[in-house]
Amino acid sequence: MLDENRDCQEVLQQLAAARAAFQNASLIFARNYALQCLHDPQAKLTDEEMVEQLVSVLSKA
Repeated sequence: MLDENRDCQEVLQQLAAARAAFQNASLIFARNYALQCLHDPQAKLTDEEMVEQLVSVLSKA
């Protein structure tokens, strides 16, 4: 888009759309991974400890 000298607003709108799509995909991935961790029969942490660990990791992002 930049090579095509597109309008600044159009470029920014596309960047915002890409960012939103990535954010939504990240949330879906994180949710599914968290559920997988919580339902792991071999997990050595309690559910509460697992949630705290996952929240801690997500808060650093």
